[in-house]
Parts: sequence; structure tokens; C-alpha cells
Amino acid sequence: MDTRLLVELREYLAVVGHEPGKLRLKVDLGVRNHPAARNLGGAAGDVPGIRGVRLNIFTQSLTIDYDPQVIAPALFDAVFSATDGASLEAAARALHEATIRV
Repeated sequence: MDTRLLVELREYLAVVGHEPGKLRLKVDLGVRNHPAARNLGGAAGDVPGIRGVRLNIFTQSLTIDYDPQVIAPALFDAVFSATDGASLEAAARALHEATIRV
């Protein structure tokens, strides 16, 4: 799963738990109407630093297992706590760059 997808679908995702290496998100059912939603549970092997992605449609949850040595936990925090467009853009860019520097 490309980290840019998380940013694109952020309005449908809410952090329910985050510890270094594991991000747990609640998925709003409204995401089904978004064209990119079909990629939400996509393979993790394509993105350095992402170890696994599990989407459970029954519990409306998405769990992302990642390597905190590659992707700093603060990068995910910044994406989901951004309150304006500029800070979201900066956080999204930093998160994406962390996954392509490996």
C-alpha cells in the first residue's frame, strides 16, 4: 500500500491505536464510494518499511505493521493530526519520502 493512499483517504480513517511498529485505524464505511478504496488493503511488499497491511471489513479496521527504524512513528502521527492543508502536505511528503529512501 502506497502511503499516499492513506493521505488521500484520511477523511475516512481515524487512529484508534498507535505504538511504534503498529498503526490501528478505524475505517468509515463511506470510504466504499471513493475510487481509490479498493487499494486500501493492498500488498505491503511494494513499500519499503511497511511489513504488513490487514483490512477487516467486518470490524471496519485497518492495521498497518511497519518498521519504525524506516518510518518514524511521528510521521504517521503528523499525517493524522494535521489541521490545515500546508501541514498535511508537509507530513504527507515526509511520510512518502521515508518509504522511498530505503
